[in-house]
Amino acid sequence: MGIEYGIIAMDNSVRQNMVLNAFSPYCTKVNDEEYSLDYGDEIYDDKIISNSCTLIFSFDEEDEGIVSSIDILSPCDHIELEKAIYSLIHQYPTIFTCSDFPLMTANKKCMELLKEEDFETFEETTIVSSFDEFSNLLC
Repeated sequence: MGIEYGIIAMDNSVRQNMVLNAFSPYCTKVNDEEYSLDYGDEIYDDKIISNSCTLIFSFDEEDEGIVSSIDILSPCDHIELEKAIYSLIHQYPTIFTCSDFPLMTANKKCMELLKEEDFETFEETTIVSSFDEFSNLLC
């Protein structure tokens, strides 16, 4: 299996429509939990690169309107995907996860919640202050 990105909500403030707005206009509904993200094809070194991936929602068990986490399967290397992820970790108390990168957030409330609820994860999480800093850490 390839690389996978995750976004974990630290409270009940994240709703599906908020996430879809961040990825708009690149998402197409497959079903209630799955969306296809298509950023278009590019030609690089005479090869066609497909800039697409899959977005999977997990919802709160008690309120299916609340997003508990998001998985991005086989993420493509497209700046609009990075911008959408940064938008979510900046606007909402969420953590970006990937085995190849440090845990990251750009939301101070997220860090406050982590400090109270999961100090070990708090210590392992990098707070990024800009999109450029986030993007550079993904390189």
